Amino acid sequence: MKELFVLVFVQVLIARGASGECPCTHREDTDPFFPGHGEGSMVDCEFVNDGKLDVVPTQCWSLLDDVTQIFLDFNGISHIDANAFAGLPNLRSLVLSHNKISTISEGAFHGLESLEHLDLSYNKLIQPPSELWNLTSLRFLSLGKNEIIKLQDATISNLINLNTLDIHWNHLTGVPKAMLQPLSHLNKVYLHWNMLTSLPDMRANVHLTEVYVKGNALLMFPKHLFGNLTKPMTYHFSDNPAFDISASMLTPLPDFSHIKMEDDVLVWANDVEEMELILSKHWNIIDGLGNILNLKDRLMLCTRKETKDSRNRVIPC
Repeated sequence: MKELFVLVFVQVLIARGASGECPCTHREDTDPFFPGHGEGSMVDCEFVNDGKLDVVPTQCWSLLDDVTQIFLDFNGISHIDANAFAGLPNLRSLVLSHNKISTISEGAFHGLESLEHLDLSYNKLIQPPSELWNLTSLRFLSLGKNEIIKLQDATISNLINLNTLDIHWNHLTGVPKAMLQPLSHLNKVYLHWNMLTSLPDMRANVHLTEVYVKGNALLMFPKHLFGNLTKPMTYHFSDNPAFDISASMLTPLPDFSHIKMEDDVLVWANDVEEMELILSKHWNIIDGLGNILNLKDRLMLCTRKETKDSRNRVIPC
C-alpha cells in the first residue's frame, strides 16, 4: 500500500511539475530507434495540443533524473532558454525538429555530457549556439533545413565521436576546408541544397558511406576529395553548375558504390592507366532521374583535350 501511494505521488509530481502542469507524456517504454533505449525513460512532447506548444516544458523533467530521450518535435517553440535541459545528465536523445526555433540562449545545453543524438532540423536558426560544439558525445547532429549562413566559427572538429552530420538545405556558401578532418568516425555527410562553391577535404574520413553535395553552386569539383575508403559509398553530386570532373575524385570509391551525377558530365582521366582503373570499377551510376549511365561513354583523356567540343567547360586536368 505504501509503495502504491509513493508511485501515485510521484506520477502527480511528474504531471504537475515544478512550474505548472506538464503537457507531455512520461513513458518507461523508450524508442528503440534512438540512443537511450532501455536505459531510462522518455518524455514524449511531440505535436502537443496540435503543435501549439511554444515553450520548452521544463516542468516535465524537473523532478526526473532518469530521462534518456526527449521528443519535442512538431511544435511551435521559437526560443530555448538557458538551462532548459538542466538536471538531465543521462539524456542521450533530444529531438527539436519541426519547430520555429530562431534563438538558443547560451547554456541551453549545459550539462548534457551524455547526449548522442541532437536533431534541430526544420527550424529558423541563422547561427548555431557555440556550446553546441562542446557536446563531444554527439554521434548524430542535424541542422538541416534552417537558415544558417556560415560555419566559419563552428568548431565541428570538437565532435570527435560524430557519425552523421546533416547541414543540408541552408544558405551556406562555403565551409572550412579542414572542418571534417579530425572526425575519424564520420560516416554520413549531408551538404546538399546549399550554395557551396567549395567542399571540405574528406580524405581523412575513410569510413564514409554517404556523401550528398547535390544542388550547390560548385563550378569545379576537387580532384582529390576522398581517401582510402573502407566501404562502398553513396555519392550524389548532381545539380551543380560544374560540367566535368576529374577521374581522381572517383577512383577512391570502392566497388559497388552508388553514384548520382548529371547525364552530361564528362570524366577526365590523367592517363590511360587511370582510365583503365575507372573502367574496371563496379559502380552503380545513375542520373537525376534514375536512369543508368554508362561511364565509358563519358570518359575522356586529359592528353586529348583538343578533341573536346567548344562549349564553355572547365576541364579539370
